[in-house]
Order: sequence, then structure tokens, then C-alpha cells
Amino acid sequence: MNRRALLSVVVFAASTTMGGARAKLPCEVDPKLNTLQINECRLAEFKIADGKLNQVYRQVLNEMAESVKDRGSSAGTARQELVNAQRTWLQFRDSECGARYTLFMEGTIRSVTALQCKIDLTNERIANLQWWVDILAQ
Repeated sequence: MNRRALLSVVVFAASTTMGGARAKLPCEVDPKLNTLQINECRLAEFKIADGKLNQVYRQVLNEMAESVKDRGSSAGTARQELVNAQRTWLQFRDSECGARYTLFMEGTIRSVTALQCKIDLTNERIANLQWWVDILAQ
């Protein structure tokens, strides 16, 4: 599968996740992909997760800004603490996944291992931020 076709399938798979179960990406179902293709697929998957993370994070910050009107300065303080937490979390994610990359530095698995780490931690963070969305919607 060439690079353009692979990325098209990844984008299509991502677009099918909005309404329910996530479709399997080609790197999860095609055993014939080489390491470079798997890395490209994981990178595309990470970019999708990172985009979703940014979307949910912006939504939380916007709802918290609105909440300041109703809840006063405590919501403003909570918003700043969340901004600090997000910055710290990004440093954690990058360091954690960097350590995994370094562990496998000599092998071809290093990139896919680090990317999978970023995907997994990003998806966990999305779930954590979704809690804020749910709480602020009440």
C-alpha cells in the first residue's frame, strides 16, 4: 500500500469513529505492512488523537471561562490549574514516550513503540478531559 493510499484509509477510519466504534486502521489489520508503513500509520493515528485532544481541551477551557460568570473566581482558579496540569501532562507524555523510544533506540521498533505510547496516553487524557466536559455541562 502506498503512502497516499495508507493515509487516505487512516483518515477514513478516523472519520468513522465519530459516531461509535472505531474502525480498525490498516496498520492493525494488514500483516504485510513494512515498518515504515506502520510508523506512518501510527503517526497518522497519533495526529488524529492529538487533534481530538486539542478539541476537547479547548472545549473544557471555553466552558470553564463561561463557568466563571456563574461560579466566580474559583472557576477561574480551576481553569488556570487545568492549564498548568495540561502543560505538565504534555511534558510527562513526551518524556514517558521518549524513554520508551530510547529503550529501543537500537531497533526498528523504537518509533512505533513511542508513537503507540503517545496514542495510548493521549486517548487516556481525552477521557480525563471528557470528565470536565461532563461536569461543566451539569
